[in-house]
Amino acid sequence: KMKELTTRWRDEDPGIEIKEYIKCKALEETSDLCPLEQLVQEAWNGSDVLVFFSSAGIAVRSIASLVEHKSKDPAVLVLDERGTCCISLLSGHAGGANELTETISAMLGARPVITTATDVEGKFAVDEFARKNRLVVSDWDLAKKISARVLQGEMLSICSEEPPERWTPTAGMEEHRFVDDPKAADIIISRKRYEAPVSLQLIPRDLTIGLGCRKGTSAEIIEKAYLDFLKDHGLDGRAVESLASIDLKKEEPGLLALAEKTGLPYTTYPPETLMKAEGTFDHSEFVKDTTGADNVCERSAVTAAGEGSELFIKKTVLHGVTLAAAKRGKTKGSITVVGIGPGERKKMTGEAVAALHHADMIIGYRTYIRLLRDLFPELRYRESNMRQEVERAREAFSEAEKGSKIAVISSGDAEVYGMAGLLLEMAEEHPDISVICVPGVTAALSGGALLGAPLGHDYVSISLSDLLTPWEVIAQRLKKAAEGDFVIVLYNPSSQSRKEHYLEACRILREDLSEDTVCGWCRNIGREEEEWTICTLGELPDQPVDMLTTVFIGNKETRVIHGKMVTPRGYRL
Repeated sequence: KMKELTTRWRDEDPGIEIKEYIKCKALEETSDLCPLEQLVQEAWNGSDVLVFFSSAGIAVRSIASLVEHKSKDPAVLVLDERGTCCISLLSGHAGGANELTETISAMLGARPVITTATDVEGKFAVDEFARKNRLVVSDWDLAKKISARVLQGEMLSICSEEPPERWTPTAGMEEHRFVDDPKAADIIISRKRYEAPVSLQLIPRDLTIGLGCRKGTSAEIIEKAYLDFLKDHGLDGRAVESLASIDLKKEEPGLLALAEKTGLPYTTYPPETLMKAEGTFDHSEFVKDTTGADNVCERSAVTAAGEGSELFIKKTVLHGVTLAAAKRGKTKGSITVVGIGPGERKKMTGEAVAALHHADMIIGYRTYIRLLRDLFPELRYRESNMRQEVERAREAFSEAEKGSKIAVISSGDAEVYGMAGLLLEMAEEHPDISVICVPGVTAALSGGALLGAPLGHDYVSISLSDLLTPWEVIAQRLKKAAEGDFVIVLYNPSSQSRKEHYLEACRILREDLSEDTVCGWCRNIGREEEEWTICTLGELPDQPVDMLTTVFIGNKETRVIHGKMVTPRGYRL
């Protein structure tokens, strides 16, 4: 509308100020705009998510008469007009409002407001787990009771007909246990049909039924064959997500009637596409001569189920109708390498926060995981000790191979002495797993901001750790950097077993730099124990540096201005 009015302003009345013109014209034409209540009603049933840019009160009144049940309602979010707060208002778990609230907040720098009890307490939410794994909740009242038990601190028993690693875990799930006996389980994950289950059942909705029939087969016969197929194999109908057949049956009335009655999408494929399906299928020359494909029901089921799918139930003939079932394959996993900056949320990039919330599991060094647990208690973590980088990388690929989205974290930026390079090296052995790097604020930048502006001109960063780089190489790099008059940033300057390298580094630098060279150091950047000091190169050897310290050595132009370390860029003042 603004573009349209701006064009009209240029043509009609450029003498009036554009703001006044648009204001007047917009007021004149508000009769063409849809009232909010009508807009919400029209969008309600056809939308996955509604986002209000308004007060929470306006949103509540707009949706009040439409709210039905968490299994049916769309996710509803509210953003204030300045974008300072994003509220998950409705369908936080089942509709994904909580996850989207975190994502939008990260993008806008807003504060996420999530009030569901399981999220606040960092507990397992059965409806969130069901949504992430496309599981149908059999009984929402029972699900509510399960959540109440979790909040009271009870441990749940879960029985799954498939290996537990098939399912994408959610926060708090590690507190509960998987068992083999469904009678001893509080939650059963199964496609089977239970007459009177005493446990909450989560039904994987991942089956495609392929069908074939003679032309003109009645809708009643096809429906009976479909229902008997489910019954004979003990399947719950809610496990079926779609129907499929060959293009010759695209307009078959009986199959279309079944799709309409079940509410399932019905897709057909040309015979040449069906023949490309991978797997071992029942073969019929007669069917091939008639349709162009040697098998209709099995091949159409696997084709519709998508890449990685497998035949779940082979060809079955009932009442003259052929049926088969294929199970959708688990989606490929991925790895995102995330730089979390110094560890304080406000110093993380929006992209980093969003990546953490999209991950099924976060893997990292124990100290960095502890920082995140305080900020994001609802996420799922796997921690390990220092010097276990290779093991962490292997674990990340192992979990991603199972279909999980993994976030591997590094402090600062993952590409600067972090995990990114290692994971990308190992990616050659795992071509099906994508590895994406998300930047963070490295210590050179966050520490430089504390000290002032020491990186105003060319600089180099050098790690004094000789675990992976020989000391002789490090010493040579220090010498060259000092000779080149670069500002130098030292990472990992000193540890309990490696104090002599720091002192030797100071000696090497003093060969080419004056003892009056302005220097500085920062420790625990962005954390409660944060401290920083500006000193000279002559004083640097006596400073209390450790592995949590970043050291800055200025160049010949660096000086102290109003208590800050500044390296001038060279502008004429």
